Amino acid sequence: MFEHRLANGRNAGTSETQTENIVDLSTMEQMLLNVVSAGRHKPEHIKHHHVQAFLPYAREFLGMLEEIFSAEWVVKPASNRDPFRRVFVHGWPFALKAIALAYHQARIDKLGPLAGAIGAKDAGLTVAEAFLAKTRELEADWAETPSVSLDELKERLARVDWRRYRKHWVDITSVSIKHGKPRTFRLKETGEEQVIAMAPNTAAAIGSVKDRLLSANWEALCSTVDHPISELSA
Repeated sequence: MFEHRLANGRNAGTSETQTENIVDLSTMEQMLLNVVSAGRHKPEHIKHHHVQAFLPYAREFLGMLEEIFSAEWVVKPASNRDPFRRVFVHGWPFALKAIALAYHQARIDKLGPLAGAIGAKDAGLTVAEAFLAKTRELEADWAETPSVSLDELKERLARVDWRRYRKHWVDITSVSIKHGKPRTFRLKETGEEQVIAMAPNTAAAIGSVKDRLLSANWEALCSTVDHPISELSA
């Protein structure tokens, strides 16, 4: 799904109305770092000898996104449909980074030891051998288990209402304001007027989405209640 759909600085970008690209390279990098280590490691910490260990999980994560969201990431929407980022939260970096963090937690029993072994060194071993040895050591005593299984996370992601003008999303992201009033737009498909929600690519927004996806109260994200146009976000 992501092949040929990454903004690289030379092709079309990832604005609200641009549909060719799903994310840019920087966002994809951060998504994969969140998958690998919940964002605790920087790109320069990931070496060639780590790739084979983490590659299955990177593929699994991207395959999960394709399975759940690809039908809405349309390159050429019909004339009566809005571009996906105008409508859906899952078209924005903060949501995709949060989903990556939630995936890491759903695979913490596998990814925890691997992430903990990044940077391992041993005077008698190559760095690749030290990484493998440390991984085995951590696996032997690893006790943390996923709070939400991967299957359950997939089910939650599929059931969440990702329309960005729903009240539960505006409560997280806030609403765009102009001259003291919420900015609005009309959905091409229905003609309904809806608020224009923000898409803050901040640690607070990312953490909030991740926490809600993994919480016992996650079904609040399934609500179909729109944010009232007359009501300002707190």
